[in-house]
Amino acid sequence: MRGSFARIARSLPRAIRARRISLGLTQEELSNDIGVTPRHYQKIEAGRSNPTLRTLCAIADALKISVSELLALP
Repeated sequence: MRGSFARIARSLPRAIRARRISLGLTQEELSNDIGVTPRHYQKIEAGRSNPTLRTLCAIADALKISVSELLALP
């Protein structure tokens, strides 16, 4: 992986997790909010699965943040 993709692939799972924790949500609560199984959500947050654009938008909405802000988080 090179460039922007590599940076996003590394930072996005951490940004999602940090924002989820700051809002006091569990992985199960967030997975229910976005309509994916808890196991699938865990893989996204662990960086073992890339979310689709639809899922990324749902995650951002559930975390009360825009996709662009979520992608910009370190």
